[in-house]
Amino acid sequence: MTFTFVFQFDNLRRVYKKVISLNHVHPSSLPVAQMLQTNFRISSKLARRYVRVIFLVYHRFEVKKKLQFMTFADFEFLAETLLPRWTAQHVRGQTADSELDQIFSIHLHPKLISKLRDLKTLMSSTHNLVNDYATLVRQKLGKTWEDQKKLKEVEHRIYSFLKLLLNTGAALSQPKQFRDFLSNAVEFIAEPCKRIELTYTEMEDVLTEIETCFHTIAESFTQMPDRHRQQLQDSWLRYAEGMRLLILHVYDRVGE
Repeated sequence: MTFTFVFQFDNLRRVYKKVISLNHVHPSSLPVAQMLQTNFRISSKLARRYVRVIFLVYHRFEVKKKLQFMTFADFEFLAETLLPRWTAQHVRGQTADSELDQIFSIHLHPKLISKLRDLKTLMSSTHNLVNDYATLVRQKLGKTWEDQKKLKEVEHRIYSFLKLLLNTGAALSQPKQFRDFLSNAVEFIAEPCKRIELTYTEMEDVLTEIETCFHTIAESFTQMPDRHRQQLQDSWLRYAEGMRLLILHVYDRVGE
């Protein structure tokens, strides 16, 4: 057993060094998984798993107190979710495997980071814009939710959810903030919703409306070129989609 562990660790270390050496400054000219298959003669399935693990190791993800219920499979899901959304130009594939096969870098995408910072500055400096965003989300939920007590409870929290998401997105370039983003989302979004007994579907409604309502907010950015406005919108949706998928993945186990 000890020999097997050491052998696997040595394999991971060799693969990790290879990826980092080729990926340190610029993305590889080949997708990372393909490069691993070529250099180490491994299967596509194993190459994809190495890509997920190397992403986790490189960004130094840890099992935080709020995430103690998470298994290694959960962390692999985290990597599988973020790699095509936050490191690339929003890779779209028919399956998670096909998305991982198109990943060229394990680094967060610089343009995504830059646009999320710009967005936070814009939203914070424009009078009532975050309030308007929260109001839109509340109105959309009010059209479909019949439980008025839950609606009232969640209405009081949407503004703080948006502020957390904006602040977190703007700070992703800071390694510690990136490592802590899911723990913070669980503590300040998932746990408050669990305390007011939102179901999985209701939690999904909240996060989905946060995504979809942004289009209306972006239309108010009339002083900027269309291209820049579209880049802000695309970056927010990539970011928010990743957050939604991860929060929902762990939601049923939060607070257990």
